Amino acid sequence: MQLANVGNTRLSEAQYREVIRCKTALLFEAATHTGALLAQRENPSLPADEVEALRKFGLHFGLTYQLVDDWLDYAGNSETMGKNAGDDLAEGKLTLPLIQALNIASAAQKVIIKQAIAEKSSDRLHEIIEIVSQCGALQYTHEAAVAESQYALQCLDALSDGPYVEALRTVTQYSTARLF
Repeated sequence: MQLANVGNTRLSEAQYREVIRCKTALLFEAATHTGALLAQRENPSLPADEVEALRKFGLHFGLTYQLVDDWLDYAGNSETMGKNAGDDLAEGKLTLPLIQALNIASAAQKVIIKQAIAEKSSDRLHEIIEIVSQCGALQYTHEAAVAESQYALQCLDALSDGPYVEALRTVTQYSTARLF
């Protein structure tokens, strides 16, 4: 789905969220759900609502993870990210920072973004970083990631406290800590 939308500057936020749900979040959902199902098989008294809470946790954690990654592409530095800033831009991929910027930036700023996407070029990355920052698109993406992490953490409230649940909380908090 993401590859089919390379260069598509009309990609909506809803379409983008479906891409990241299928690309990233379902993987995390499958991992947490499978683990819960295996635990339930070993312990049939494990309530179905706890299995469902873990499935939902994985989904929301996966969305958090991808939103943070997309935010870092325009706000992070390559040393801490393990990848180069602007990689998505250079591949012609629209992520939430660009989608939101295309919704609210000035006409001139939109032209710069659309041209970079069309050319699959990060030559004007510094300008685009300034645009997504100034128009509030980075903040919007930041808030979306934090909201998804809160959903993930709320899912864990349905589970009994213990070292494994605490580890899931910690990894969720670590993921969003990269936003600051």
